[in-house]
Amino acid sequence: MLQSAAVAHRILYLLDGLGMGGAERGLVLNLRHLDRTRVEPEVAYLWGRAPLRPDVEALGVPVHRIGGRSGLTALATIPRIARLLRSGRFQAIHTALVWASIVGRIAGWRAGVRVISHIANVDPLGHQDRELSPAVARRVRLVGRLDGWTGRRYVDRFVAITEAVRDRPIRGSSWDRSKIDVVRRGIDLDELRERAAAPLDPPIEDRGDPSIVSVGRLSEQKGHRYLIRAMGRVLEEHPRARLLVAGEGHLRAQLEDLARPFGDRIALLGPRRDVPALLAGASAFAFPSLWEGQGNALLEAMGLGLPIVTTAIPSSLETVTEEESALLVPPADADALAGALLQVLSDPPLARSLGEGAARAAARYDIRDTTRDLEAVYDSVLGHTARAGGP
Repeated sequence: MLQSAAVAHRILYLLDGLGMGGAERGLVLNLRHLDRTRVEPEVAYLWGRAPLRPDVEALGVPVHRIGGRSGLTALATIPRIARLLRSGRFQAIHTALVWASIVGRIAGWRAGVRVISHIANVDPLGHQDRELSPAVARRVRLVGRLDGWTGRRYVDRFVAITEAVRDRPIRGSSWDRSKIDVVRRGIDLDELRERAAAPLDPPIEDRGDPSIVSVGRLSEQKGHRYLIRAMGRVLEEHPRARLLVAGEGHLRAQLEDLARPFGDRIALLGPRRDVPALLAGASAFAFPSLWEGQGNALLEAMGLGLPIVTTAIPSSLETVTEEESALLVPPADADALAGALLQVLSDPPLARSLGEGAARAAARYDIRDTTRDLEAVYDSVLGHTARAGGP
């Protein structure tokens, strides 16, 4: 049995922002379940709106806004972060998301503290360059070189959210795999079910009959364009069906254009704080990502026992079992997505069986277990001393 540390590890968590993404929501869950006799956390973020800041502060965790802007000018935040690390007498900085990791790793080295970096995505193996415009792809490659170099030079330990991420970390082809621990992204099943029982806020008058839900930022990675195209076939057989997409991103205008021929049968809802309640009313959950470290929304759909259609990418193959807890389709294949969705919607016994299998699989991701695993990583990096008189 792992013993408690004599003195709590003081750790600064640094992220790009405190928005509604999977990394940010995952941090809030971890903070809620950390053993404060072992870890004394504070949180810092670089920029942007921070809708999750009140959630963090409600846990009694101090929050610091660093400032700055995305892009190479973010490097100017390094001295500020280093000063915060020194003045707060932190032992480690734990970074997540790309710019926070780039600047936080260098700042941690300057401040003389241990550097731990979360890695939550995989190398897209060319998908990204095919989906992005040439100019954007060039910028992404530049950021990737900075991410890869700082990871190789300054990180003491990486935390990957799946074996898929450990095996093929994004921008980490030259990283030492022996420095990467796997700690699954966790979910709080009790809280999830409680939130699922709450009313939608704001309400949605027409969820669809049947209702298909997808959750994820509106970016190339999430594959929404293929799901929207798949809805053409779904609506031929189920004209009252509706696709509800929760999330925001830079592709909104393009996706709205793609969805326009389907009228109100496809709704881009924007960011929602009531995702569990949205999922609870769904007939099926669609997860069309082209590449993914592990989707938080996929775990939530599993926890609520939804029938799932997902792309057969490595992280999903690690998370669900075909024909037991999900139907799997090739990425970037609208016809296959449509066929799998129609199969689920037309076969209630299959849908019920898939949902039950997904709920069983979700038990492997209990937040209490995954948070203990994270604390063990801190002990391994920062040292561990048993309490006097402890077990």
